[in-house]
Amino acid sequence: MANRDWLADKGKAALEENATVQECYELSAEYETDRDEARIAELGSKLTSLSPADSIVVSSSFSHMLNLANLAEEVQIAFRRRSKLKRGDFGDEASAPTESDIEETLKRLVSELGKSREEVFDALKNQTVDLVFTAHPTQSVRRSLLQKHGRIRNCLRQLYAKDITADDKQELDEALQRELS
Repeated sequence: MANRDWLADKGKAALEENATVQECYELSAEYETDRDEARIAELGSKLTSLSPADSIVVSSSFSHMLNLANLAEEVQIAFRRRSKLKRGDFGDEASAPTESDIEETLKRLVSELGKSREEVFDALKNQTVDLVFTAHPTQSVRRSLLQKHGRIRNCLRQLYAKDITADDKQELDEALQRELS
């Protein structure tokens, strides 16, 4: 969790460079905390009033921030799983929301949430899936971004090592800072 907080702090520092991104981030964070519909409406108004250039900056910033949060969560889940296995705890790992599969999800809908099989079936058969194809240069950036994420993930995994020295930790912190800059 400390690594995720560290990444969030880094993300917040980067956001301060752009007041529009900062304002959108704050509104979304406030809405997540208090679920006040006025905040989400204000965020919606803010987003719809953005210029095309600002829309790109905001969406790119949020995309990067969410990717970093996902990386931190992925490393944290892997760490917890390894810790459980080392302790011999072979409990129902699949019960964690991030670990569930479709069969388990369907069972939970019926048994825990009280949905009938017919309700679940009707909801599934009425789903719409749309494909979105893009034709812009993001794919050329994608490989380098994936490599960067791999380096960040590697640093985070090493930070979870129990036998890490203070010098190693400082080196890894500096490596993370370089990757996030």
